Amino acid sequence: MKPNSSKLLLLSLLIAFLSISTARPTGAQPADPPEIMVDGEFPLDIDQIQPIMVDRNDITVMGGDNALNTASTWYSISGTTFVPASSAITYQYGGGGCVDTGFTGDLWRGTVNLPHGSTILGLWFNYKNQIADPIDSDIYLRRYKFDGDYDSILLNVGSQTGIGYHSKFEGSVQFNVVDNFLFNYVLVWNGMPDQNLCGVNILYTPPPLFLSALPMINR
Repeated sequence: MKPNSSKLLLLSLLIAFLSISTARPTGAQPADPPEIMVDGEFPLDIDQIQPIMVDRNDITVMGGDNALNTASTWYSISGTTFVPASSAITYQYGGGGCVDTGFTGDLWRGTVNLPHGSTILGLWFNYKNQIADPIDSDIYLRRYKFDGDYDSILLNVGSQTGIGYHSKFEGSVQFNVVDNFLFNYVLVWNGMPDQNLCGVNILYTPPPLFLSALPMINR
């Protein structure tokens, strides 16, 4: 039996397809190399990840301009969680989550817990004036060494006038890279009777996620 025309046509198309696909086996182009994206995408090859993350760490954590990692976040603490630095200070509640202190220069302290290797960018001081122009209170972010000595990282002063709530940002920062191996980090409020402490927001950039997971020997 002779094959009909439709079968011959199908056979011809199959032969043509096979000849085209095998004529130039090198025609397929290799995939483009993986790109390092600014939004945190990385190549799957671990040998490429490690030097990339080290370079990124140098730029973002070691004092660069955050060009490759602009993702920042906040550490927030309410005034109600601050504790007096002396047993002679009487705890008072100023209302609305704020702390009211009774005497000039009463010191209150708040705990700070930032990831190791983070970069501190600034601090919002949230406070409430009970009178239109009170004596300014101020708040320090400090790092304490284990021998008790300390450095001041930044200072924010409640200098805004007017009764009610205010927020003031301070971005002048020293010793901005968090080192939890050598220091403890503490907020110190130098309180004034007519200006309540309502809370603090610390702006910081966390260390790169993948770098934190690498073995210490590779950092």
